[in-house]
Amino acid sequence: LERVEDALIVPADAVLENGTGSYVVTTDGGTAHRVPVELGLKGDDGVEIHGDIQRDVQVAVRGHFGIADGAKIEVVQ
Repeated sequence: LERVEDALIVPADAVLENGTGSYVVTTDGGTAHRVPVELGLKGDDGVEIHGDIQRDVQVAVRGHFGIADGAKIEVVQ
């Protein structure tokens, strides 16, 4: 068992794949951003991600498949 300090864990449904690798969709003021990530450990709580992503950013977990980088979106809680 490996412990990773300060790991960023997201639900597995938040991670999408394309021809170049894994990414998550984040939102910033109603704009979608595709952020490339490297996957780490997987567990019951989700999957560990590494990349240029901050802890306090919102990550989409539903309705994000096919959203283009820079697209205008509405966040629904």
